[in-house]
Amino acid sequence: MMTSSFRDAFAELEQIAAAKRTAIMCSESVFWRCHRRLVSDYTVASSGTVHHIFPDGKIRPHTLTSEAVIKDSGDSPQVIYPA
Repeated sequence: MMTSSFRDAFAELEQIAAAKRTAIMCSESVFWRCHRRLVSDYTVASSGTVHHIFPDGKIRPHTLTSEAVIKDSGDSPQVIYPA
């Protein structure tokens, strides 16, 4: 998430999300088992909003993962997961 490629792709995602409702999906049923956890943490760290749709149909807002640490780097946050 600290690469320019990620930041460029995230900026594109933000532009799309500003224009219309946007979803990130994968084959995992719950967000914490895949890349959606990382993208969700980064979105929240960037002052965005994320809602997860669970298999039972419930919708819950994303809260920053307990392992995530946000470091301010000026124009965009750095989200790290220390060992």
